[in-house]
Amino acid sequence: LVISTLVTPTVNRKVRQEATARNILINAMDDVPNCNFIAPSIVRRGDLTVAISTSGKAPALAVRLRQRLEQMLGPEYARFLELAGPLRDDLAERYPDFDTRKTLWYELVDSDILDLLKQGNEVKAQQRITDIINAQPEAVTEGADA
Repeated sequence: LVISTLVTPTVNRKVRQEATARNILINAMDDVPNCNFIAPSIVRRGDLTVAISTSGKAPALAVRLRQRLEQMLGPEYARFLELAGPLRDDLAERYPDFDTRKTLWYELVDSDILDLLKQGNEVKAQQRITDIINAQPEAVTEGADA
């Protein structure tokens, strides 16, 4: 893996040619023609990863967007995913119909669970998850492919 911080396109081109000849990935910062991969601006919250790229056209915009998303996406998103992960197999077993599970997942995501987690009220958040997944979905189709 090569990351070039040189500001000279002719040198970056030579570095890219050498890297390409050796099957090595190269990112020449702010020199898109001499890159064969990008380095996006990244926001991570546990298992949530948001990558932002402007294809080298305005890296400062990517930085500002990352900063805004870092403020908007707090640690409650990581905790939500920690709680949601183990539900996948259970929901697939309980509700074999894909559309039913999809509806339940959107109910979970669109509920007040993230707000409760942001407020530090994990007990209520977990109760809300339980209430949603235990509510009888309107239509459960047995044996449907999921």
